[in-house]
Amino acid sequence: MTEPSPRPAAGGASGQIVRGLWWVGSLRSVGQAVSWVATVAVARVLVPNDYGLVAMAMVFVNIAQVLADFGIGSTVVAMQDLNRREVEELHAASILLGGVACAVILVCAWPISTFYGQRPVAAVVAALGLVVFMNGAAAVPAARLAKDLDYAGMAMPDLLRNVVGAVSALGLALSGAGVWALVASQLTGAAAAFLYVLRRAPTRVTRPQSGRFREALDYSKETMLSRLAWMFYQGMPALLGGRILGAGPLGQYTFPYTLASMPGDKLATVVMQVAQPVLARHQADRAALKALLSRIVESLAFLTWPILAGLALVADPGVTVVFGEKWAGAVTPLRLLAIFNMSVALFAPFAVVCLVTGAARRNRQISVLGAIILPACFWTGATVGGPSGLAAAWSVGLPLFGIPWMAFLRRGIGYRWTELGGALRAPALATAGMTVVVVPILLLPVMSDVARLVSAVAAGAAVFIAIAAITRGRMLRRFVSTLRRQAD
Repeated sequence: MTEPSPRPAAGGASGQIVRGLWWVGSLRSVGQAVSWVATVAVARVLVPNDYGLVAMAMVFVNIAQVLADFGIGSTVVAMQDLNRREVEELHAASILLGGVACAVILVCAWPISTFYGQRPVAAVVAALGLVVFMNGAAAVPAARLAKDLDYAGMAMPDLLRNVVGAVSALGLALSGAGVWALVASQLTGAAAAFLYVLRRAPTRVTRPQSGRFREALDYSKETMLSRLAWMFYQGMPALLGGRILGAGPLGQYTFPYTLASMPGDKLATVVMQVAQPVLARHQADRAALKALLSRIVESLAFLTWPILAGLALVADPGVTVVFGEKWAGAVTPLRLLAIFNMSVALFAPFAVVCLVTGAARRNRQISVLGAIILPACFWTGATVGGPSGLAAAWSVGLPLFGIPWMAFLRRGIGYRWTELGGALRAPALATAGMTVVVVPILLLPVMSDVARLVSAVAAGAAVFIAIAAITRGRMLRRFVSTLRRQAD
């Protein structure tokens, strides 16, 4: 029998989001601290070729993951009136799809390695197929935790994934396992999250046969097609770069891509994981959606912009100081990707608003547009500029995604460019102030690279926090006060 997950007491939408951020953010921050330390240590042991091999495999593994998930998890959250049996039917479909996707990955492993001309890729692809199955089988139980606003249950799988994966990667890297340290990180992290979710939200498997099941699958199809197109163009740099440049140069792109994506992927995921079910509960209230969207956008900018702008500013000398001289070729890609991800972090709430308001088709259309246009940009970038060219090609995505999403939001909920600008005013001012202080420090000739790096990071953080406190002090004090109440 399916047991309901604990539901928190009702409250205002903003209060629900803050409560969620307390739980999810606290546990995720622990996982991220462990993950960052392990990432630095592992990168100092492994070589760019190891990261390139995994990137080649992940192109196809990620596509299989989208097919396995089929958007069912997001549908369970967005369709608030699904009953227990309908959720159990979707769970059965998700497990079946995960098994089929895993089998397809195993069959395709050797042809994929032949395409790249890299024999080790076959074993990597086959091993990562198990991750696809586990993630697919856990999709519906995880969605139930989100739908029921079980914030502790939502946060713990990510904590386990990060900590267990980081420890596995570090241990194997130090033992000389090479690329298998990265593979084992994925496998062990996925297994830990999978087992926890099944225990926290046990869900029966019921044979699909209801009419609502078909309706839910139709809705899921739009989400799946959107993610499939998104995954297609996300994988193009690795696919084309692996074919044109080889594993070593590709690693000089994929590692900085991972670094630049972390703030947006991790911090934005925390915020959106908490906010999506709250937005879904207010999907019919345009005024509430607009107010929540502005707060979420501002929060994401405050959380991600100082990190991303800081990465761009201190890429040189930061990369060589932290990761070693072998990563010197990653400096320019990191700088370009960090700047690009400052906008990507803000796109996440746009896509979620489309999803919860029943406009999943809009996300699919925007993703398909990216899948049509961006591959040619990546091919040109890899051919002309190598790893830096791949990174620079992403700049085409700024107007390609931002303009259509804002056009929809204006028609759908009346959200205007002026409201977006108002939400970004304070974080932009704090980021600009940080930049003005950091640049002169980095140009000082009398300091060592380590001293300049430490001084720039400390001064930049202090200035950003000071400007944020001056411009949005009342909001921040209210936020901290709410967090303290949650802690008590």
